[in-house]
Amino acid sequence: MENYTIEEFDRSNITPSAKVQIYRLLQFSEYDFSEYIGADLNENGEFAYAHFADYCTDPDRKMYLLKINGHPAGFAFVNHVAYACKESDVLCIAEFFIMKKYRKQGYGRILAHHIFDALKGKWEVFQMQSNVSAGLFWEKVIAGYTHNAYTILDTGNDDGQIGRAFVFTS
Repeated sequence: MENYTIEEFDRSNITPSAKVQIYRLLQFSEYDFSEYIGADLNENGEFAYAHFADYCTDPDRKMYLLKINGHPAGFAFVNHVAYACKESDVLCIAEFFIMKKYRKQGYGRILAHHIFDALKGKWEVFQMQSNVSAGLFWEKVIAGYTHNAYTILDTGNDDGQIGRAFVFTS
């Protein structure tokens, strides 16, 4: 495994450089995800992401940047927007992305476990039913992290997508 670092950002410490790096990785993530949600590019040739600015200003949202050998390689967004759990303090993975060249090498698991360890509490990880590979990833990662102490709830998100919510406590 190559040398990696994970940086945590919120409104108090986001740097202009990190903001640009995460936004550019977000474009790759939205490209990958466009096959599931049918997203198109906007007039600037970018995928629109309505809540990116919120991650730079909202104290309840966090961003994580994974770097491998000093290069941006993945990111995650964490918020409290749960679909199956109704408690206001539930932690949620809103976005999660690892560049294709680093997938299936353990970096996604490392990033997820790092986040779960950093933010203790009740978690909900929603996965769209149509994104089968991501569902398999999350089930394996969460089962390993919790030693199979998790629940799967069938639910939908605000966009009408049907999926599963993995619920557990870190």
